[in-house]
Amino acid sequence: MDLAIERARASGNALMLISGDARLYLARGATRITNVYRVRLDPAVLSGVSTAGVRAVRAEDLDAIVKLNATRAERYVWKPSDVATWHDAHMRLGGRAWVRDRGGSIDGGLWVHHQPPAESRAGFGQVVEMLGKPESIRSLFAAAIRELGLASLEVKVLHAETARRRMLDELGLACSAAPSDWTVKVLDLPAVIDVTNAQSTQPTAVALRAERDVLVLVTGNEAIRVTETNAINAILFNEPDAWPEEVQRLDASAKAELARTVPLPLCSYGLNYI
Repeated sequence: MDLAIERARASGNALMLISGDARLYLARGATRITNVYRVRLDPAVLSGVSTAGVRAVRAEDLDAIVKLNATRAERYVWKPSDVATWHDAHMRLGGRAWVRDRGGSIDGGLWVHHQPPAESRAGFGQVVEMLGKPESIRSLFAAAIRELGLASLEVKVLHAETARRRMLDELGLACSAAPSDWTVKVLDLPAVIDVTNAQSTQPTAVALRAERDVLVLVTGNEAIRVTETNAINAILFNEPDAWPEEVQRLDASAKAELARTVPLPLCSYGLNYI
């Protein structure tokens, strides 16, 4: 595990996502993420939904996908090059991806894992990303279930993924909430903060700064220095109720401002490095 951490850091990675919350990971500075919201779709629920216009993603669709993402209220923007890299990696892992094409206009996209590492049993699919309005998402869900012959399709959403949580509400899907079953370790705190500040699409009155392994929160004339690893990770990745005491003491408006920047959105599946 120590060698994996060393190699990941040497390769320029800022974060390490690890499946499982084993003591081995926690003892090396990883933190469990809370909360994750999940729903499992039964094929019968979508049996009468039309899949007209749904087709596999093509390379020429990626620009339209980036523009589609820009229509939703997100704190972070997608770059075309990043989307292309992520999409290619998803497909190499055995994933599938579709868009809904309405006369040359793409109004929805869906990426699904249906083989390991998502889960080992057959007939199971897990949504990795979804874009579009409820009508297009329903069509895409139905197409994925039918084309892959799934017995169930699971959507897992981290608390920071506000757009995806809102979409589940608009679809009328009731979610259960629980701590996630994986952990995250920060390998390079200044790099994480630099990317966070550079990609944030909304200004905030609470500024984040990193001084080596120390997280500094600056609001007005006050600077809060957070040195303990679990406290730093709680601010970056967990819901506000899990933030450390020194941050809980901020007034309500300052905490609301901070919540516009953190928790950081992460992908919904970690890698097991062992």
